[in-house]
Amino acid sequence: MRFAVNLGDLIDGKNVALGQTDVALERVLAPIEAFQDAIGPVHHCVGNHEMYNFTREQYIHKLLYHTTSPHTQSPHSLPPPTTDVAYYSFIDPAAPSIEFIVLDSYGRSVLGSPAGSSDHISSIQLEGADQRFVQYNGAIDDVQMTWLKGILDAASAERRQVVVFAHVPVHEAASGNHPAAVLQNKWIMHVLIADVQYADDDDGWNYRKTSRRYYRHGLQVLRWATADWIDEAAITPRCMRFAVDLGDVIDGKNEPVGASYSALRAATAIFDEFQHAVGPVHHCVGNHELYNFSKATYVKEVTLHTQSRHADDASIPPRATAVAYYTFTEPSLPSYLFVVLDPYGQSTIGSPVDSPEYANAVEVGGSFPVVYVAGMHRLNENCVVGARPRLHQLYPFDCFTWGMAVRNVRNNPNENKNSSLGMPRDESLRCTEFNGAVDDTQLAWLANVLATAVANKQNVVLFTHVPIHPDTCRPGGVLLWNYAKVTALLDGHASSVRAVFSGHSHRNGYAEDHGIHYMVFHAALECPPTDNDAENRAYATVDVYENGLHVRGAGVIPSKTISW
Repeated sequence: MRFAVNLGDLIDGKNVALGQTDVALERVLAPIEAFQDAIGPVHHCVGNHEMYNFTREQYIHKLLYHTTSPHTQSPHSLPPPTTDVAYYSFIDPAAPSIEFIVLDSYGRSVLGSPAGSSDHISSIQLEGADQRFVQYNGAIDDVQMTWLKGILDAASAERRQVVVFAHVPVHEAASGNHPAAVLQNKWIMHVLIADVQYADDDDGWNYRKTSRRYYRHGLQVLRWATADWIDEAAITPRCMRFAVDLGDVIDGKNEPVGASYSALRAATAIFDEFQHAVGPVHHCVGNHELYNFSKATYVKEVTLHTQSRHADDASIPPRATAVAYYTFTEPSLPSYLFVVLDPYGQSTIGSPVDSPEYANAVEVGGSFPVVYVAGMHRLNENCVVGARPRLHQLYPFDCFTWGMAVRNVRNNPNENKNSSLGMPRDESLRCTEFNGAVDDTQLAWLANVLATAVANKQNVVLFTHVPIHPDTCRPGGVLLWNYAKVTALLDGHASSVRAVFSGHSHRNGYAEDHGIHYMVFHAALECPPTDNDAENRAYATVDVYENGLHVRGAGVIPSKTISW
C-alpha cells in the first residue's frame, strides 16, 4: 500500500453555521495523520463542502499542504510545495508507468471565490435547464483544462497510464444528476425471494444428504424479508411496487401429513402484510407446490391470491386465468413488461395420472429419459415403472420425486431405471420429475408476448422457478427440460429481453448470454438459524431504472448491476 485518496467533502458545510469548521477538520485529520505516519501520503480532492467552509487559498494551505509522509522520499509523489491551485499530478516511484491526476472540480465555481471576483462572476453566468447547473457542482476552468491536456499528451507520448481523481463525476454515465446516466432515473423497486419451503417439521437434509434444510426457519427468513421490504417502502413512497415469490414457498413434506393448506396459509399471511402495505406478491409455481396441490388448485389458491388495494388490474394476474403464466405491467413504468412463466406446463406432477397433460409429459423430450432421482438410496419397492405412489411412500428415503421411465431409457446406465446414480454429470441430469418443461401452448404465447414487446420497445423481465440457462446451475440437475427451446426464443428477442430471475437450484447462479442476464437465487430454506441473522438470510431488492437493474442482495444473495 502506497497512498490514499480522499475524494472530497471531508467535512460538512453544517460546520460553518455551528462555528465548528476548524474543530471538525482537526478531528478528521487525526486518523489521516496516523495513516500518513504509518503508510504514506493522503491526497485530497476539493469538494463543495470544503468550499462551504474555506476559501480556495485556505483549502490549499489546510489540506493540500497537509499531504506529506515520512515514507515518501520523492517530491513527485506529493503536491507541489508552492502550488496555488488545487489540481496536480503525481507519480509513485513504485509504479513509474502510471501518472495519477488530482482535478479541481471547482476551478470554475461560485464556491470558494469572493463575491464580485472575476471567478465568481464568470461562474454565475453558467446557466441552462440541465440538472447539473447547481452550485454544489462546478467546472474545470480553462487554465486547468490546458494544463490537463498537456499532462495527458505527455503521458501518451511517454506511454504512461493515467488514473484521475475528482470529486464531481466527469462522465454522464457516472453521474446521478444526468438523465442519460447509467442506472439513473430510478422508477420502481421490486423484491424477490426463493424456496422458502416452509413445513412445521424438524430440520433435515436434501435427498443427497449434501445440504441442510431448516423447514421452520424458512418462514422466519420470509418474515425478515417482508419486514425489511415494508420498512423500505415506507421511506421510499410510491417506489416499491411488488414482490415476487420465485416458487416452492411450502415444502412437499406437508402433503402426506395433511398440512398443505395450513402451511400455505402461514406463508400467505406474511405475504398479505406486504400486499396490504405495499403492493401485490406474484408467485411462480414450483415443484413443491405441485407436490401439495393440483395445477388447478394452485392457480386458485396461489396465483389468484396475488392482489392488492395498491395495484390495478394490469398489475396482477388476470382474474379469469386457468394457467399459472401471465404478464403484468406497472402503470408508472410502461417501458417494462414483466412475465411469470410456468416451468411445469409439461410435467408429471400437478396433473392426474389419467389426464392428457400427464400422458403428454411422460413422452416429453423424445431423446432423453425422465427418471427418478434416487441418490444413494434405493426407492420404495412400490415406486415401479408405470405407478405413481403417494408422496409418503417416498419419505423414508427423503426423496420427493416419482415418475415413469419413457422411451430411450437405455440412456440410463443403471439396472434400476429409477436411479440417476452413475449418470453423466451434465445436462442430462435435468431429466427428473422435479424439473419440467414450458409446454408448446405456453411457448407460442411467449413468442407472441416477446414479439409485441419488441415492437413496443419494452424491456422484458421474466420470473420462473426452474432455471433456464445451463451456466447458472451446473452440472444441470435443476435445469428446465426444454431449456434450449426457451433460451433460443429469448435470444431471438434479445433487443427487449433483459433479465430472467429463478430459484429451484438452492444456490446462487449467474450467466449472461446474448445480452440477457440470468440470475438464480439461494434458497431461504437453507439459511441456518444462527447468532448472525444479518448474514444468514436470502432475498433481494431490485431497483428498476430506465436502462438497467440493480439487484441489492441481502445476506447470502450477491448484489449485481445490470445495464444496457
